[in-house]
Amino acid sequence: MGLRGHRPARRNAKLAIQVQQGAGAPLLTITPPLVSITIRKPVSLPDAASEAGMLMRLFLAEAPAPQTWRDTGVKDIEDAKQGMRMMRRVLHNRLASGKPQDFGAPNARSLTDIVRASAHGVQFKGFDQYPRLGGGQEKVINGVLALVNDATNLRWNAQYTAFYNAALEVATEGLAPDPSPTGLFGWRTAGSGAPSREFSEFKTSGGNTFFTHATQRVRP
Repeated sequence: MGLRGHRPARRNAKLAIQVQQGAGAPLLTITPPLVSITIRKPVSLPDAASEAGMLMRLFLAEAPAPQTWRDTGVKDIEDAKQGMRMMRRVLHNRLASGKPQDFGAPNARSLTDIVRASAHGVQFKGFDQYPRLGGGQEKVINGVLALVNDATNLRWNAQYTAFYNAALEVATEGLAPDPSPTGLFGWRTAGSGAPSREFSEFKTSGGNTFFTHATQRVRP
């Protein structure tokens, strides 16, 4: 004979909300694990009109992506990040040189002006009409974002998320010290040679080779 009024105990799922910064951070988690749901906010780029937005797009277009690291000689994410820092330093040095016209950017007043430079030929492929990008560069950048936002891609999602976060970090942190005593003024894909006879190879990092300049020097 059953007991009247007896009700089985209820086990309520607990709702925990987590908000984190960075690509791939979970926004909503429901526990216990038997009822677990994770919702990820799609990752996007900073506003194209901002300096950080421009730098991120340039880094993602110019730095070899994780799937190519074995072929392009990139050691790891720290090597990729160092290459991005050196790219930013090149842009800064060209702007601060006092002669941005030597780099195809007469009357340059910003890093974006340096990136758009084309007076002596396009300096950064696909960026001469920024914020409008060349088709190839836009395709590369969109490919990176697609893998960052694809949590089902167990092979590459984590590596591309780290790559995205590295670009975001370098684009928003303070300007890193110049590793060259005379200053970096150019880069090209590793193995491509110098842009001209005025450039001398300094170091290869993150899949790109960086160059000093015969006449330009960093200002103290």
